[in-house]
Amino acid sequence: MGYKNRADLFGKVEWEGGMEAALEYGLRLKDLPQDDDELRDAWADMERAWLAYEPLGSKVYEMLEEASEGEI
Repeated sequence: MGYKNRADLFGKVEWEGGMEAALEYGLRLKDLPQDDDELRDAWADMERAWLAYEPLGSKVYEMLEEASEGEI
């Protein structure tokens, strides 16, 4: 599903609970307005950073979760 403008995309991001939730939900560059190069460039940078961060963040979260369960 593509969003026609920034306002429509903002509504979806807010609905999902913020940027991280929107990325987890699966919003990607292909979903952004095709005629908004500035937004698409910024989103592409953010998406690359998030895709690198997400597995590391999940690993650390799991380590903390295990510790809270008394395993460590």
